[in-house]
Amino acid sequence: MRGLYLGACFSVCCVATAVVLADARSDLQKRGIRVNGSSANVISESDLASRMKDVATLRRKLNQANSQYADHRKADEKLTAQITQLNQQLVALNAQLANVTDVATNNRLIGAIGAVEGQLRLAYENRQQREKQESILHEQISAARDGYITHVTAMRKSADDVGRLYYNADPEVQSLISQLNESASPPVVLQPSSVFLANLRKLDDLQGEILAEDIKLKREGNTYWATVKCNGENSLNMVVDSGASTVLLSSNDAAKIGLRPGDKDPLVRLGVADGRSTIGRLMTIRSMQLGQFTIENVECVVLNPEAGNAEPLLGMTFLGRFKFQLDGGKSTLSLTKIKDSATTDRLVRGPGVPPYQLLRSDWEFVPVAPGTAFYSDRPFKITRIPDELKSAVLVRRKLNDPQWLSGEIVVNQPVDLFVAVRSNWVARKKPTKDLDETDLTRLTDEGWKQLDGFAAGALPEEKWTWVLLRKRFEPGPVNVPALIPREASRALFFMKPVGA
Repeated sequence: MRGLYLGACFSVCCVATAVVLADARSDLQKRGIRVNGSSANVISESDLASRMKDVATLRRKLNQANSQYADHRKADEKLTAQITQLNQQLVALNAQLANVTDVATNNRLIGAIGAVEGQLRLAYENRQQREKQESILHEQISAARDGYITHVTAMRKSADDVGRLYYNADPEVQSLISQLNESASPPVVLQPSSVFLANLRKLDDLQGEILAEDIKLKREGNTYWATVKCNGENSLNMVVDSGASTVLLSSNDAAKIGLRPGDKDPLVRLGVADGRSTIGRLMTIRSMQLGQFTIENVECVVLNPEAGNAEPLLGMTFLGRFKFQLDGGKSTLSLTKIKDSATTDRLVRGPGVPPYQLLRSDWEFVPVAPGTAFYSDRPFKITRIPDELKSAVLVRRKLNDPQWLSGEIVVNQPVDLFVAVRSNWVARKKPTKDLDETDLTRLTDEGWKQLDGFAAGALPEEKWTWVLLRKRFEPGPVNVPALIPREASRALFFMKPVGA
């Protein structure tokens, strides 16, 4: 009888435990957490995976729009050359006509002039039609570019929202997982899935292609002025005008940057705000620099000297290369573009440019010294640095968000990049994958040099060990997340100019 009683009690206990575990799993599900074996994953991870599937389609749309526009511009260049050639023929024929002495030659030249004028009329009509087509193509590029940028931005927000659920877990979620772990073996761990981490790496690469900057403007009434460096030398103060279809310069401003219109430059007629029209010459500015961006081969119109000192306009032949927004309250122009390998768009480098620039506003550079906090709002500090780290800066996120570095850095001169990777985390028993000898061998093969003398931590009972690595980088973009395996428990990034 006693054995039967104990068996019944054991069965009741098993059933009760199963019920408790089922209730805990159900409560976790209600809070957005799904338990899969020994892992507890945020259910909304799937949102990032779903959005990632649409990236290729959006990028393909953008590439197609850019390709169509490039083909359109090549055809425009041929048309412009044809118009120039016809005008030259017309000038030559009229010169011959002025010296004609016989009727037959006179009639022949008049017929030839009429034929050339007819071809010119058709060419100009063709240009007008092509200008309308170009406007449509610009709209298609803008829509495709804005859609792509908006989509990637939404993906980052989704990923950060999921990250907060992991790294700032709800106490009730932690309590429910503790209930599961009273009976579960192996214990259940709240951690990102391998699929989510793989998508984060892809997202880092995608976001590294998106460059953005807020340009401070000078305001005069309702007019906003930007200082633009043209052709790498002289700067012009220009009115930001998204209503202007092209960059517009007076003859005086054009001369300042080395543009001198000639007869071979096509004539264009422009409508102005008061309804009048004016004449100018179509030309190309070799390069225009605003903030970190330099755009090459920008079409512009140089007005005739009779137009006087008209205000230079920063119009859509420049602004149209970006997703842009003018904030009147802050007097800023926000420029965002997708980096490409074409020579028409490049990052600024050269004298007077800082050695490195952050391309995301949620990160900052902080001087390094013993006592420097490597989180902006938590008591984790650097306690010891080697001589090599003196004069360096720490790349630190402004807010205490998950430490997934997504900010790309532009290096404008040779720099030493240092990465301190924590190689163990024995306190708090949080899951982590430490750097092992295989990782260090791979990094050494890739040119990283291991250094000694770095230490950082928080509480005395937390025994943190760090590996400090250094590698030299030449000017260009540095996608920081790609340098170290994401599974490493923590990584701190420092940099300084070579020789500093």
